[in-house]
Amino acid sequence: MKNDRARALIIKENSILLIQRERAGDIYYVLPGGHIEDGESPETTVMREVKEETSLDIKLIKKLNTLLDKDGTNHHIYFCEYISGEPRLAADSPELTKESGIDVYTPMWKEIDELKDIPMWPAEVKPLLIKYFKLQT
Repeated sequence: MKNDRARALIIKENSILLIQRERAGDIYYVLPGGHIEDGESPETTVMREVKEETSLDIKLIKKLNTLLDKDGTNHHIYFCEYISGEPRLAADSPELTKESGIDVYTPMWKEIDELKDIPMWPAEVKPLLIKYFKLQT
């Protein structure tokens, strides 16, 4: 689990919570989540990362899948129930210290129908989401 990551699938009405990343001029989207720290379970990681990256209150429901990306990293995907809050980086979020003009994190709700038209990282998560939501490509 050295490089493993845990990610959250959070839905509110007809929208999915994503982090818009702008890095060196490229814009792409990721599910909230991040690196599993030493001694941390994937479930603990997903709860911590969602709070840091989005400030939302959520409830972990179940594990949906584990995806292996092209770099050999496992991404543990969890379905989480939205409880409350508006998406924004938490005041103590490590992502705030990483932000610069070339590396920006913006949590946001995106319409589920938009998933098929936006770039996502890792690329392997997009087909999973398209299948999960039964989107026509």
